[in-house]
Order: sequence, then structure tokens, then C-alpha cells
Amino acid sequence: MKTISSAVNEYIKSKPYLSSALADGIINLTSLARNIHADIESTMNKSVNQGAIIMALKRVSDDASFMLTKKIIRILKNLGDITVRSSLVDYGFLLSDSLLLTQANLLKEIEYKKDVFYTSSRGVAESNIVVSQNIVPLVDELFKKRNLSHQIRGFIFDYD
Repeated sequence: MKTISSAVNEYIKSKPYLSSALADGIINLTSLARNIHADIESTMNKSVNQGAIIMALKRVSDDASFMLTKKIIRILKNLGDITVRSSLVDYGFLLSDSLLLTQANLLKEIEYKKDVFYTSSRGVAESNIVVSQNIVPLVDELFKKRNLSHQIRGFIFDYD
């Protein structure tokens, strides 16, 4: 048998903005109960007291606030260390047969340099390389014959 609380809970879960607003305590529960009254009665297939909807909303808002706080705490505990890098340059190259070999040559050149940031990723049609500003001349020289699709200078990169 479906309860008023479960009907209200399902209604709120189907509307994420309501769930968030309830958790923040920025919705007047009486007004909300008035607005959803017909939908809850339709779901229940019977007449429902507006006070029962208000109480169900109160329970949902308390649970939502508690769950949101719990999720935030869990995320913060698992976050770990965050490193922020600045003065980076992002290169995008169209894939070619010799692009990986060129990247390998770049890695050989920077292997023992401690003040260099390097990361890369490869997609279906493009490879992305992010490097420290201090090795831009080296990258420009090594990749001069590669098909450059974009270059973005001076952005900040966060990672953990």
C-alpha cells in the first residue's frame, strides 16, 4: 500500500530542483504542499489531507539536508591533495603516423628536467598535450611538422 510519505518522496525525487531547494530550506512547505496537492491525490487515487503532505515534505527536507551534508563530507574526505599548475600551454594535434614518435622524442628531452609539467591524452582524431611554459620552444621545434589544431597559452590546470 502506497503511503502519502512515499508519494511525496517520489514526487520530490522526480524534480531535482525541488530536492535541492528543500535541502537548502528555501521553500515554504505550506505553499509547496498546496501546489502539489492535486498531483499527490492523483497518485494516491484518494483524497489527501494537506497537513499530511506538509509533514511528509518536512521529513523529506530534513532527510535531504542530512543526506546532502553527508555526501559533501564524504566527498571532502576522499578529495585528497589538489595541485594547481599555472603558466601552461595546451596543444592539440591531429593524429598522424609519426605523432607518437614525436611525443616520445619530447619525453626523452624532458626526462630529467624537474621543473617541467607534461601530460597528454589521445582521442579518436586528435592528441592533446599540456606542458609548462618553459619548454614551449622545445615543443614548437619538435612538433613544427605536425598538424596543429589549437594552442592555448597561460591557463591554469587543477588535478588531484
